[in-house]
Amino acid sequence: MPTFIMKPTPQRSGRPWVSIVSGVASYVCQMLSYKLRGRTVCGPIAVAERYVEERAGPDESGHCIEAFTVSWMSGYELLSVQIFASLRMGLNCAFHYSVSPSMTYVRYLLRVAVCSWFALLTSAVPAQQPSSEPVHELSGTTLLSALRAGGFVLYFRHTSTDFGQNDDSMTTFEDCANQRNLTDKGRDEARAIGAAIRELQIPVDKVLASPFCRTVETAMLAFGKAEKTLDLRGWPTSSADPDRYAPLRRQLAAPPIPGTNTVLVGHGNPFRAVAGPPHLTEGEAAVIKPLGGEKFEIAARIPLQQWTDLLRVSAQSR
Repeated sequence: MPTFIMKPTPQRSGRPWVSIVSGVASYVCQMLSYKLRGRTVCGPIAVAERYVEERAGPDESGHCIEAFTVSWMSGYELLSVQIFASLRMGLNCAFHYSVSPSMTYVRYLLRVAVCSWFALLTSAVPAQQPSSEPVHELSGTTLLSALRAGGFVLYFRHTSTDFGQNDDSMTTFEDCANQRNLTDKGRDEARAIGAAIRELQIPVDKVLASPFCRTVETAMLAFGKAEKTLDLRGWPTSSADPDRYAPLRRQLAAPPIPGTNTVLVGHGNPFRAVAGPPHLTEGEAAVIKPLGGEKFEIAARIPLQQWTDLLRVSAQSR
């Protein structure tokens, strides 16, 4: 996170607007040279006051509340953070950290104004967040016909697992004994998914899977093959790294061979990170329309029980 470079002047300026403008210019210059996308920013009021009052990073005290992520913050919100922080810096420089009643009053008004601005923006924020709910949902015979024609990416979350297990002690991806694995129910679910897709005559070409045992086993039981790739898990970088899930976005956006569908078997969290909430349940599939580059569209979501519904639709249409 960029730090403020302004420091309080030894004497009162007498021209607060000069310090305010200087503070704004200084902060904006730093922000322009900093890679914002995907970085975590603390609550705008907290981070601005911590930097201005104590000139220390927010991690040094634990008082900073992590509330906003730049990857989903609107331009107006980022501008509000910058303006608030810069004005506080300029005012403090101009008044030499004065605690006079007039200064306290100005700070109070500034705080109320910025809080009110964020309150007005709150209602618009959810609409700007991505959602994995279908925009133009396909269902029933329309969905079945589309899948048979090909051109989609089917992203499956692995089937049911034993949540009494975890991956904390795993040494390699092949170390299945120290991972969260499929239950017998999960194995039956994977077999049922594969059987339904074959009976529905949905063409499948490539099958890619995250290298964890639960995802590879889901793919093998359902489709009889699995090409392991870390693209579906996310590269081992910081969770704040905006490129951590870039390979997954590219996989979701890559058109399959004409007349076929690509299957990806992965996890809930990476998919939510690139497509948005709500989470896929274990065994649920998202039907993705690739748009190329890193762009895609959710066409449908297929929970486990819906494969039975599609089999019924297929039987009725014969």
